[in-house]
Order: sequence, then structure tokens, then C-alpha cells
Amino acid sequence: MPVWHFASKNNLTKLVKLTYSVLMIVKRANIGDLKTNLSLYVKGVKNGEKVLVTERNKPVAKLVPLDDDDLYESEEEQLIAEGLLRPPLVTEPLPDDFFDDLPNVPLDRILEVIREDRDAR
Repeated sequence: MPVWHFASKNNLTKLVKLTYSVLMIVKRANIGDLKTNLSLYVKGVKNGEKVLVTERNKPVAKLVPLDDDDLYESEEEQLIAEGLLRPPLVTEPLPDDFFDDLPNVPLDRILEVIREDRDAR
């Protein structure tokens, strides 16, 4: 039987992606050409291409497509954009005595309330 017969679909997908990324040709652009045709290079990068930026034929930078993780500077910004977190209404820091008068609630009661809330969803 052929080797591919024993490979899982997931492993074959990884192999295809790896082979594609290895075979993908990286475009080279000197800085002058990049400045003149930036929109064309960015369009290619949006489509998954990579551009090696050179200065006097020496590589100095690389333009690559963003990963999903690169879209936001922080996890907080990403959660806000996804609607899972709201930014604070007040941006000033809490006063030093904010936690001084908190009620003394037993841990068992806190866990009970959390479980009730979770089960209600």
C-alpha cells in the first residue's frame, strides 16, 4: 500500500502546508523599488506572499502577512474588538483605600455563587 494510505488527514494537511511554504518563492525588492511600488507589494503580502527588502542587495527587512495573533497589541484589545470585554469607564487608578472595607465572605460562599452563575448559563 502507498505511504499516504496510512497518513491521517491532519498529517497530510500539515505536509501540504509545509511543502507549500518551503516551495513558496520570496520576492526581493530593493528599497527604491519598494517605495515606488509599495501598494503592489502590500497587495501581494495580503495574498500571502513574502517580500525580502534589500538595500544594496543585502537583506534588511521582510514583509510578511500578519498572523491572527498580530492584529492587536494586547490580548485586552483583541477581547474588546471581539466584544468579549468592555474597556473601563474610568481610567484613573483606584484609590489606595479601595480594598480596605471589603466584606469578609467565606471562600465556600464565593465558589457557590460562581458555580450557580455558571450552571445558569
